[in-house]
Amino acid sequence: MWKRRLIWALTVVLTAGLYFFDNHAGTLLLLLTSILLPLAGFLALLCPLSAGLTVQRAAGKGQLAVGRLSLKNGGILPSARVRLDIACRNLRTGQCVTETVKGWLPPRRCRETEFTLRCRHCGRIRLEITGVTVCDLFGLVKRRRACQAGAAFTVLPDLFEPEVVPESSAVSLPDSDTYSADRPGSDPGETFAVREYVPGDPLRTIHWKLSEKTDRLMVREFGQPVVNEVLLLLETAGKKDAAVQDAVTEVFASLSAALLTRGCAHQVGWQGEDGALCLQTLAQPEELGPMLEELLCLPPREDGSVARCFSAQSPHCGFAHVLVVASRVPAGLRELVSGNRVTLLLCGGGTEGLQPDGTYAVSFDAGDYERTLGRLEV
Repeated sequence: MWKRRLIWALTVVLTAGLYFFDNHAGTLLLLLTSILLPLAGFLALLCPLSAGLTVQRAAGKGQLAVGRLSLKNGGILPSARVRLDIACRNLRTGQCVTETVKGWLPPRRCRETEFTLRCRHCGRIRLEITGVTVCDLFGLVKRRRACQAGAAFTVLPDLFEPEVVPESSAVSLPDSDTYSADRPGSDPGETFAVREYVPGDPLRTIHWKLSEKTDRLMVREFGQPVVNEVLLLLETAGKKDAAVQDAVTEVFASLSAALLTRGCAHQVGWQGEDGALCLQTLAQPEELGPMLEELLCLPPREDGSVARCFSAQSPHCGFAHVLVVASRVPAGLRELVSGNRVTLLLCGGGTEGLQPDGTYAVSFDAGDYERTLGRLEV
């Protein structure tokens, strides 16, 4: 820009010298034009500006998302050059890149410019104008302007279809509201079956009213309370690598979708931005979409542990199987073991198999998790 100013200064000096040696109306007009025309361009920098951002609602990973930027010049002078910096932040991975859009603005007109974005990782993408630079017609002076506008769109995860195999046996839990359909138990609050009396049956199991009606001793077999629900926990603290966060998110979402496809109701949970535990129960496939909207807005955390957060809120874990998807081993993972199974799905870790604390670990790579996690027992 200093070169342009130097050229302008030389032009003024030359036209002034020309007027000094050849004093007439033509040289005077040339001198005034070389001075006043750039000054008029400087006034254009003071014109009021307003901006707007819109973008399509969703796009796939690696696909182009089309946005539209509208910028209005409220003054009577044109702005020759306008440069806008648009910050694009992925809330899920924490990545932030800046896109630049350039153009010019006619006086008292609104100009729209179309731009495209391509995102490699899933997440909620927030767009925000972080800076507007306006330059005069001759490029002599530029000025930063305050002009705020924002928009957001979702980059959807690429879900794969792991084969989820139900566990052969359920975990017995006295406080459960679910009862086994395969075997009797000792909970008198639920009847498993009614049959004829066999010598050795406890007297307290005799169904006296039914025995009176049938003239035969009938006994009631009690129900066996079990818990067969699955809990999926997402550890948001861990490696800041965008590819790792992307893989962890897709594995978590894919596993939840696979359970819903099998008709398996389950709960999902994670630590929110404020550190509090967020739990949701999913029973129908249509509930997956709203859950994903929240999931893709989760920022990566510096610290914390979803295992300890859950244990503090629910000290007696009432789930047959707890699966934790993480990029590092969560602190306090052992606290989730309460007579139930705990499986850690670890991205980029070398931990495998049964651990000394009673948990089971499965490692997967950020670029090849579909093969490693193609079949899981839940």
